[in-house]
Amino acid sequence: MASLRFTSTWYTYLTMTIASLSITDLFRQFPTNAHAERWFEEQRWPHGRRICPDCQSDNIAVVKSRKPMPYRCRTCRQHFSVRKGMTMQSSKLSYQTWLIAIYLLTPHPKGYSSRQLAKTLGIRAATAWHLSHRIRTGFNLGKHEPLTGPVEVDETYVGGLERNKHKKKRKRIGRGTAGKAIVVGILDRPTNQLVAETIESVSQKTMPAFIAKHVSPDAMVYTDEHAAYKVLPHHELVSHQKGEYVRGEAHTQAIDSAWAILKRAYKGNDPRD
Repeated sequence: MASLRFTSTWYTYLTMTIASLSITDLFRQFPTNAHAERWFEEQRWPHGRRICPDCQSDNIAVVKSRKPMPYRCRTCRQHFSVRKGMTMQSSKLSYQTWLIAIYLLTPHPKGYSSRQLAKTLGIRAATAWHLSHRIRTGFNLGKHEPLTGPVEVDETYVGGLERNKHKKKRKRIGRGTAGKAIVVGILDRPTNQLVAETIESVSQKTMPAFIAKHVSPDAMVYTDEHAAYKVLPHHELVSHQKGEYVRGEAHTQAIDSAWAILKRAYKGNDPRD
């Protein structure tokens, strides 16, 4: 699984903006597909100059017929729309449908399954499944600058309960973590940016390597008492086993809250999605 970085791009700004709206306000603000398309364009090209996604030229002509697309680059002669190069590319769903889907998926702490999304939007279940994955992919920004910190680091285990599985499929190893995926995360306190990634194991080899990949060398790191973190150079910990959760600036409360939201959303979805 690729590393996911959640930050304030135009895409995440969109989710934060519409998440604060009521469903009535959402339709008042975006009553037609044209309103939704205009809003996407304003976020992608905030200075009012459309940029060709192929050659980055701003010498753009408007195609009145909108066929095959509403804009044509005079430099490379390629046609494009606001969808091109984004998660919406090649999608036949309307801009308004995309907005409603983002609204339904982002503000619900208990999650919103693709089956329910299909019923709400009146689209095929397979289309809703693909749409929901594209929306989540919109948060994956790939390469990024190292987090400057201070940061909180913690790992969590994501997956279904063993007791809910058929007896033949139960791992019968360990306790609550058996058969679950290990997800490690780094939360940057100044920006509230979160980097998360699945790993094979929690060890003094994998954890420091993951942190070094995403955090500046001189950043302060706050963790719990897990032995994998003890080799970090700039590091303070809190011992949860001893009932210690906050000691001055040392705590992992912010990333613990992020994991709580993640798990509520996971459990709120149909496991067959």
